[in-house]
Amino acid sequence: MKTIYIDPVNGNDQYGDGSKSSPYKTILHAVQFVQDNDTLILLPGDYIEQGKISLSNLSGITIKSETSGTVTITTVSSDYVFEFNNVTSFLIFDIKINQQDINNCVGAFKIVDSEGTISSVLFSGWVGSLLPMKFFNIFNSRTF
Repeated sequence: MKTIYIDPVNGNDQYGDGSKSSPYKTILHAVQFVQDNDTLILLPGDYIEQGKISLSNLSGITIKSETSGTVTITTVSSDYVFEFNNVTSFLIFDIKINQQDINNCVGAFKIVDSEGTISSVLFSGWVGSLLPMKFFNIFNSRTF
């Protein structure tokens, strides 16, 4: 059980270690190191992620902002922003999700065989898509 820090301004995916004093820069890089019961703390800033943020076969994962109202996640070239496969007891809390590439995006969350809580999430930039879009695509899962 560990806390992983991510900072889009001062973080470094090449030399960071995920500690508060040496955070990663992107969520996509940080999720490679996530294990059961870990917490990802998103430091204030705008996160530009070059693809889908995926987690699989985990339990007790928390993704939250360090400071309320200060985190915006934008994905580029992705069908979903977040995808969870077989993740139990996850919590996503207090983030804003912006979709820049709306013509390639199907939805914000794809949740498969998972259970968790999504709370205080604001959606921005989700108009004008040429694709049928849902904020949540949930399969065989329980989400609150």
